[in-house]
Amino acid sequence: MLKDRLLTAAMALPLLVAALVYLPRLFVCLIFLVAAGMSTYELARMLYPAFCRKIYGSENAAPDPDVRTWPLICALSTLLMFAVAVFVNISGSERGGIIFVYCLVILMGTFSGKDINHSMIRMVVVLFSLSYACLPWLSILDLYTKGSGARYIFLLMGIVMSGDSAAYFVGRKFGRHRLAPRLSPKKTWEGVVGGVFASMVAAQLVNAFFLFQMGPWWLMALIGATASIAGVMGDLVESALKRFSEVKDSGGIFPGHGGILDRVDSFLLSGPFVWIFLYAYEVYAVKGVAS
Repeated sequence: MLKDRLLTAAMALPLLVAALVYLPRLFVCLIFLVAAGMSTYELARMLYPAFCRKIYGSENAAPDPDVRTWPLICALSTLLMFAVAVFVNISGSERGGIIFVYCLVILMGTFSGKDINHSMIRMVVVLFSLSYACLPWLSILDLYTKGSGARYIFLLMGIVMSGDSAAYFVGRKFGRHRLAPRLSPKKTWEGVVGGVFASMVAAQLVNAFFLFQMGPWWLMALIGATASIAGVMGDLVESALKRFSEVKDSGGIFPGHGGILDRVDSFLLSGPFVWIFLYAYEVYAVKGVAS
């Protein structure tokens, strides 16, 4: 399993770095769009039959096209949200457009079920799939468009990937105290500490590579620690979703890695934290200059 994971990462990572550095911005936005759409689709595909089993005792209680159609509706909604975010540049209008799509799909789920149970299943699946697997991608998209050279995406990647790797190896070597045994029995507090330290170091190194243009050392340390912890929480959230849905992986697109959602679960919660700290620092810096 570890060999497959390392091989897949060795093949995918250089391609992703090359895409971020050399591809035009529109193509990179399309890559994010595809990843977000597949994340949303995978989550909805897990949750819809799971909710049917919990409520009806069998996923066959829902018409089979439902199990296929509503994940596609969630994915198409993600497409619309990203199209609004990328192509609507009027101040404030993109946020209004995203909220409009979000509310429209929730209304579709609420009023289209054959009974109240199906309506609630559709509404909850849509609501959670878009909230967890789509909206965080919009903050990641904003990180990409925020600075030249995709610097903030590389910051996010450095924090998450270093934290995940360090937590894995430190946990295997020194792990004694379980973090959340009900959700992920292999995660340990020792691994989390190792991951947080590695993420803080990675944030400093990425900032140094970009000539310290992203902020002071204390900001990078704060972002590294907070985003690393958020990444662990994101991993645990997806573990809970998979246990609820009674599946091992969200998909099988990556050998040894599972689906798209399995690979980006840490990013989905880390990305918004990196974004909010950078935004808060910019506001603080501007006020400091103004005063």
